[in-house]
Amino acid sequence: MRRIGALLLFAYPAAWRREYGEELQSILMARPLSIRIAIDVISNGLWQRIRATQLSTLLGLIPLAAIVASARTQAVVVRPTSMTFPTMEVIVLSSDWYALLAFACGCWTALRVRTPARSPAWAAARMSLVASLPVTLGAILVAANVTDGSLAATLTGGASPWLVLVAPLVRLPLWALWGSAGGSLGRWILRRFRPTATA
Repeated sequence: MRRIGALLLFAYPAAWRREYGEELQSILMARPLSIRIAIDVISNGLWQRIRATQLSTLLGLIPLAAIVASARTQAVVVRPTSMTFPTMEVIVLSSDWYALLAFACGCWTALRVRTPARSPAWAAARMSLVASLPVTLGAILVAANVTDGSLAATLTGGASPWLVLVAPLVRLPLWALWGSAGGSLGRWILRRFRPTATA
């Protein structure tokens, strides 16, 4: 029972477990453990994980889902660019709406988190790393010859997997710049609408 209780606690984030883990485990040990209680503990733990997740990670799941949906329909996920470097780009991450998403991520981070000025830029970069996970993993699988030909063509557009692998990483400074611009707007909103103390 104690091992099962300890396993159930892993549904919760580490910080939550450090603060409340022993208390929850003693409650679980005080009564018979049923499937319903286990499901309740797991669902609450997952909810705590979602609450503890940074906004940039959650926003990164939107383009990640768009990339996965494109790959599932066997639409090409990357395309060649007219630039010298990088020669490939991820289609979803090169769109105007994605730039607006990075801008919104930076703005929201500045509004929600009282941290250094670089935080909105880091938030947009983190969002982009999360969003590019399918392409990164796909390029690694293609380079290792683990995937079949059709999936390889979808994920790399016929280009070298190494070019596809570096394409999202090379664009990180651009997305960080969009996040920083959004952070500037967020800080301006805070200064403009912050209540002032009256004498």
